[in-house]
Amino acid sequence: MAINNLFFSCAPDWRCQNAVTNLFNALDLKQAGFELTPTDAVTGLSGSIAHAYAKKLPWIGYYWSPTAVLGNYKMVRVDFNSGVDREHFRECIEKPNCKNPQITMFPPRAVDTIVTLKFAQRAPEITAYLSARRFSNQDMNNLMAWKVNNNADGEQVMAEFLNQYESIWAQWVSPEVVAKVKGALADL
Repeated sequence: MAINNLFFSCAPDWRCQNAVTNLFNALDLKQAGFELTPTDAVTGLSGSIAHAYAKKLPWIGYYWSPTAVLGNYKMVRVDFNSGVDREHFRECIEKPNCKNPQITMFPPRAVDTIVTLKFAQRAPEITAYLSARRFSNQDMNNLMAWKVNNNADGEQVMAEFLNQYESIWAQWVSPEVVAKVKGALADL
């Protein structure tokens, strides 16, 4: 079967396998001519994207974010125009034997920073900073791709983020801290 008829899924033993299979069925993609194709692991899934890009072929399937892969390859998230039905997703779509799968988007998963009450009381400035920190998945994808492509360590990624994403991080701290960080970056 040609690659443009394949719908790439995650590895069979991954948690996402049930959801992808059930949504493939709910969307009636087999009837539309697609073949559900599980991959062996991250390398198989990311490799299928790299292969499609190299050959200028279409690619459709499951992938998550943030990842370096989505920083390296421009992908478009398909919107099913269904909204998110969290209960149906949890009670049926994620289950191995979903009898009547209905179309729903994957529910977004929050990434939270958690501190103890004692820490928050002892360090209110740090807690305020942690509460203000926010950036998009795409920015994280791009930064992760930069790390991989440059074989960078954590300190180099930090410097890249501080140099290239000032418009983001400067909102998290006071103008005085921005000036100090920019001064420290000049000394690197």
